[in-house]
Amino acid sequence: MNKKALGLLLAILTVTLPLSAEEKEDQDPRPKAQVVEEGSILRGNEYVQQKEYAKAIKEYENAVKMNPKSAKAHLLLGLTYANTGDLDKAVQFSQYALTIEPSFTAYNNLGLIYANKGELEKSIQMYEKALDLNPSSFRAWYQLGLVHAGKADFKKAIEAYTKTLEANPHYSLAYLGLGAAHYWSGDKALALEQVHKLRSLKKEELANQLALWIENKERKKEITEVSAKPF
Repeated sequence: MNKKALGLLLAILTVTLPLSAEEKEDQDPRPKAQVVEEGSILRGNEYVQQKEYAKAIKEYENAVKMNPKSAKAHLLLGLTYANTGDLDKAVQFSQYALTIEPSFTAYNNLGLIYANKGELEKSIQMYEKALDLNPSSFRAWYQLGLVHAGKADFKKAIEAYTKTLEANPHYSLAYLGLGAAHYWSGDKALALEQVHKLRSLKKEELANQLALWIENKERKKEITEVSAKPF
């Protein structure tokens, strides 16, 4: 190969060969700390998808090291610790994210974490603050309904499930929760109405599940009433 041909080949290779990660980082116009932070977050997200939480935590911690004021990295650390079962650390990082940037996501995450800790009052407070920022979040309304139901406050559970369905009439799980809440409130007719609504949405499995649950509760009630009668 003559020198001219060799020079042309080298020129082509220079244009077509992919850059290494280091070369890409060197050529990125953004500040290096920002590049490293975002790269760590992306790798952390990949590890979370693979359920390699220890590796994900290391990546998110590196992102925090690069940017101690990254609300996103702190939130991701909180969620990852929640996935490992360390709910105290999950609260710690999520609360810190709130001090950096109060957001719907931070309040919503804390609502879920506190619910899993069994601290239902705190969970309710967090969901209410989340909904102040995003009142159209049907999932937050639904989660709030679950927490109220967990406290046996079925009136408020019904209100939250109703808000869920106002925001998203096709969210079938809310009909399930609403049916149970109406039943526990003593309104069997409204509970059964949710069965019909689920069938109209073609959610036969959920409809059957709710109908069977109501039937079983009624059967147990009859047994209790019979056993309570004097001979």
